[in-house]
Amino acid sequence: MDLQSSIVFIISFLIFSFSQAQNPQIFDREFGPFNETYYDFFEVEQPATISNGALQITPDSVNRNFTLANRSGRVLLNRSFILWEDGGVGGGKVASFNSSFLINIFRVNNSEPGEGFAFLIAPDIELPENSHGQYLGLTNSTTDSNPSNGVVAIELDTVKQEFDPDDNHMGLNIHSVISRNTVSLVNLGIEIAPVDVRNHMVWVHYDGNSKIMEAYMAEEGKAKPATPALTAELNLKDHVKQNSYFGFAASTGSNFQLNCVLKWNLTVEMLSDPEANGSGRDNKKLIKICVGIGVALFSFLLIGVGSLVFYLHKKRAASDPKLLRALQSLPGMPREFPFKDLKKATYNFDEKHKLGQGGFGVVYKGMLPKENIQVAVKKFSRDNIKGQDDFLSELTVINRLRHKHLVRLLGWCHKNGMLLLVYDYMPNGSLDNHLFHEDEENTILGWNLRYKIISGFQFLVDWVWSLHREGRILEAVDERLNSEYAADEAQRLLLLGLACSHPIANERPKTQAIFQMVSGSVPVPHVPPFRPAFVWPAPAGGIDFDASSADTTPMTSGWTPQYISRESFGVERYTDSPLSPDLIRLSSRASPACNFVGHRDEGVQCPQVPAALPLPHCQPAGMKQLKSEL
Repeated sequence: MDLQSSIVFIISFLIFSFSQAQNPQIFDREFGPFNETYYDFFEVEQPATISNGALQITPDSVNRNFTLANRSGRVLLNRSFILWEDGGVGGGKVASFNSSFLINIFRVNNSEPGEGFAFLIAPDIELPENSHGQYLGLTNSTTDSNPSNGVVAIELDTVKQEFDPDDNHMGLNIHSVISRNTVSLVNLGIEIAPVDVRNHMVWVHYDGNSKIMEAYMAEEGKAKPATPALTAELNLKDHVKQNSYFGFAASTGSNFQLNCVLKWNLTVEMLSDPEANGSGRDNKKLIKICVGIGVALFSFLLIGVGSLVFYLHKKRAASDPKLLRALQSLPGMPREFPFKDLKKATYNFDEKHKLGQGGFGVVYKGMLPKENIQVAVKKFSRDNIKGQDDFLSELTVINRLRHKHLVRLLGWCHKNGMLLLVYDYMPNGSLDNHLFHEDEENTILGWNLRYKIISGFQFLVDWVWSLHREGRILEAVDERLNSEYAADEAQRLLLLGLACSHPIANERPKTQAIFQMVSGSVPVPHVPPFRPAFVWPAPAGGIDFDASSADTTPMTSGWTPQYISRESFGVERYTDSPLSPDLIRLSSRASPACNFVGHRDEGVQCPQVPAALPLPHCQPAGMKQLKSEL
């Protein structure tokens, strides 16, 4: 993140923090369709139930032991809300809320409906006794018109009482079922309980600042009316308890109806709890001051951290021009990959795509979607590149190598001090893996066999030379092949192996010639029947490769056979150097008897290999070979 981005972030954070300090939180929930799990959210006062996908405020079934007549019920959200704060003389805060609900008021058997349904604000969850009939589940004959009952409701009445305008009206009830404000719904084309099945949507809005209550109603599927059906001035602080509940109430009388709520949305402005003795307002101011100071201090801290990060980032980026120039000037001009492409190719360097890890970094398998090719992406940490000059030297060497048995460097990426190198992907694994038998299917030689190899069938090379002298060189081929091999190829490789085992290094074939001999384009040099003697120093013209100059006694190289481990090669999977043995697909060795990994360039001669080297990869041609990509 640069400095400009840091400043923008901090300013945005300040605006958000102060707005959060000034604006209260909001409770916003949507309920329905309803099932039995909603008993955990609602207080359902019997005979109300939750059934048939709805809140049944009054019973919805009839049998010999159960009647729909003269019943009342309530369903309330089982949590209370602080609807106002006492701010002292002439002050205070009243919460705003919005409620919308889908209802179905249904006549049973086309009978006359009764009595009514209400959206309710109540001080508690208790259903008053004997609140059926005209009392709508809100009050009873004892509590009606008593301000202490703390009830405010929007009623939908279907029975005309002496104090009602008709049997199809909406009213605002405060402490009483005698509405303070009423409006007939006939002129609006709305029938609360029609003969046919019809759902209605009701919206109730209260603005705690303007102290205005509004109610709207329309058939389901129709838009919310532009003008409310009922509007009234109302200061809730004067009529409801500070902690109150939202919900529904309904009743039936001698006539009855089904009072169902199908969906309910409720949004309430959350107010904090007032403190005792009128100190809530002062405490709230103190909290706001503390929040403001905390935000300011935190902002300064962010600015400081952002500036430090920006400085370090610039300094770090400026310290890499040598590396960047070297990468851009690599021979052959390897491609520079965009970081986002490599990030996408490796699924953001997902651990599931990790191929290996070493001293320089981690290698991931990736797929370049544009080219549709698999690659191996080596992710270096700049701090892991200890010697930058050595690193660049080795990188230059490997970039120059072009051979079918060597992994090709495709490109690189340098981003924010991070270096990525992109290689061909090796589907069959590395040479290191095959040499040291990490494949579960391979079998490692046991100790007894290793010991026999050391203490034996003479050295292996001498044994092959003796077979050659006796004209039986093909007997060195593994018997388990059951003669299923090309005899001329096996003989060529065995003779080549003997040529590469010449005691004098100058007499061994060069790498280029070895490849030509393996392919059959160049014949194998003459191999005498006896192994030549070791001479030091070597004659200037070399030793004539002739039987007359050969010692008739088999010679040994003087080497001490030992197990050559991964550590002795400095081998680590995909590790420690971009030129590690892991980057070699197959051994470019001269022959099966010349198994050293280091022959990579022209002019490098094959070293003498001890005949009894106790390694599974030191076997004559035709024996169990390494699984590899030929």
